Amino acid sequence: MHLTTTLWFATEAERAADRYTEIFGGPAPTVHRGPDGNVLAVEFTVLGCHFTAMNGARIAPSEAISFQVPCDTQEQIDTFTDALIGEAGEQQACGWLRDEFGVSWQIVPAELPSLLSHPVWGGHVAAELLSMHRIDIRRLLAAGHVE
Repeated sequence: MHLTTTLWFATEAERAADRYTEIFGGPAPTVHRGPDGNVLAVEFTVLGCHFTAMNGARIAPSEAISFQVPCDTQEQIDTFTDALIGEAGEQQACGWLRDEFGVSWQIVPAELPSLLSHPVWGGHVAAELLSMHRIDIRRLLAAGHVE
């Protein structure tokens, strides 16, 4: 058994699934078409998470739901951020971004929870994080005085 997240799009389900598997890797998406040949739904898996992208939405995605990508290096943060923003996305505060499809992502260092929860310097890390758009791991570590 596994959980599947469904993403609704107006007409971009196949393009979005292709883009996400291009960025994060994963098997080729499975496209389901209606009798008229139009794409109804696309199943795909990225980073071990199962998704179904469906066409026909009349409601835009909301920041109330986002996908967090824990990164081990600054290079991963930069690569995923650049790829998801592309030509039409938008960088937001604290490592959040909105991609060209309106889907929200958090591109963060894997160690962020432990940095923020430290009883002595977690507040300094949080203050530094709030001053960033794209996260810079070195700045967070310096705020926490971690070598």
